[in-house]
Amino acid sequence: MIIFETLSISVDSKKTFEKAVFLDENFESSPQFLKLLNNEDFKNQVMEVIEYAIDKNKKEYSNRYKNTDFCLYSKYTYEDVCRLLNWEKNIVPLNIGGYFYDIRTNTLPVFINYDKDESVVDTQKYADHFIDAQNFVAMSKSNVRITNPGMEKFVKAAENKTNIYLFIRKNKDDAASKEFYYLGEVYISKIEETTMANNVPVCEIYYHLDQPVRSDIYDYILS
Repeated sequence: MIIFETLSISVDSKKTFEKAVFLDENFESSPQFLKLLNNEDFKNQVMEVIEYAIDKNKKEYSNRYKNTDFCLYSKYTYEDVCRLLNWEKNIVPLNIGGYFYDIRTNTLPVFINYDKDESVVDTQKYADHFIDAQNFVAMSKSNVRITNPGMEKFVKAAENKTNIYLFIRKNKDDAASKEFYYLGEVYISKIEETTMANNVPVCEIYYHLDQPVRSDIYDYILS
């Protein structure tokens, strides 16, 4: 027997739902699940969950943004983003490190934790910030210059028609969901070299959002 899962589901998710056996190896309803459905109370509860999920999807995820599978200002995990961008595999958050470029889909999601942990070392204190509701500044990984190979994806983003999407959460305290607000597509207006502590080089990337951040989300992130 296998659990109900997608190819991109994480190890943590598998552990969380390891006892939720709905499908067999042929992706057909498992005997255990079919047996439980004979219980009318259980069946009614299943139907309520399904109806709730359909209703929630219509309310929160039916108004898709441009030609994506995302909805503006809805919240997504790293896993959700990998899956909805149609990447071939799920990238663990540690390997994303703030942004990740997928060459096959030519997509580049940027993930920002707006409130920084003061306990981190100086060379990891990134000064990401809003200039206003439609302009945002984010730093590259530390010890990076514009001429570094890893920056080419940003420098040539417009030329290569790379789709860059901005995801922001207020902080990392939400250990349960780890969700980011989707703020839409962004375009790079300029890139400047600067330094962090101990003269460690870093690039400041200036993003212009496709549309201003909704006022309540903007105020919440800045509060």
